[in-house]
Amino acid sequence: MPASCALAVVCAERGVSAPHRIADASAAILAVMDGLQVQWLLEPDALDLGTASEFSIEAIVAAVLDPRPSPLA
Repeated sequence: MPASCALAVVCAERGVSAPHRIADASAAILAVMDGLQVQWLLEPDALDLGTASEFSIEAIVAAVLDPRPSPLA
């Protein structure tokens, strides 16, 4: 199941219906995963790929399921 489909299912289960936000989050998850994999390939001891991936994916999904104002604003 593609990331966008899995995220869409979770969002639907939680009553979240923001198609553009879900699509943006899906694209961001894939981009983060690709970037982390490249970094890991270049320097495997520099990061824990699993932990970094989990952290990033959880942060992105949380931003969709429970949107809040940016702490950086």
